[in-house]
Amino acid sequence: MPKYIQGQANSPIYYVKPDIYKIEVKKAENQTSKNGNPMIKLECKIILPDSSEGPTIWHYLTFIPKCAENIDNFLASIGKSVVSGEEVEIEPEDVIGEIAFAVIGEEDSTKYTDQKVNTLGRWIHGVEKQNWLDRQKGVATPKRDEHIVAKANAYRKQPANLDMDGDEIPF
Repeated sequence: MPKYIQGQANSPIYYVKPDIYKIEVKKAENQTSKNGNPMIKLECKIILPDSSEGPTIWHYLTFIPKCAENIDNFLASIGKSVVSGEEVEIEPEDVIGEIAFAVIGEEDSTKYTDQKVNTLGRWIHGVEKQNWLDRQKGVATPKRDEHIVAKANAYRKQPANLDMDGDEIPF
């Protein structure tokens, strides 16, 4: 009779609440889309706030003009520069192990009627990524609307130069 030494049974995590998460690219491979376009299939792990691995999600980088923004945002999220008009070649092995940041959403499971599954909504970078990192560190960040209102109010309070005689050019 076969024997083995028991460990501990761990329940895998299949779902997380929608939010922004760190994502690690575990696998990447060249594929062809249903329409015959070149594509890279990414297998990604959601990294939970305690740094453990969460569910696996898949994302596709399809190399057609209407999907260029998705690829640009992915590259920016992993810290690569994005230069408008520059032609870039991406090899799947170059992105394995990269850490990105993304908005994770949810949709109804196609297998089970009472379950939700996670989806990768969009890649984040720049200010949005920095605000998320600051929140993780406990640094308070102003809400976007408050920042815009404060800037607009400051602009409105600047005195207008109405003392011109008509011949003066205000520069």
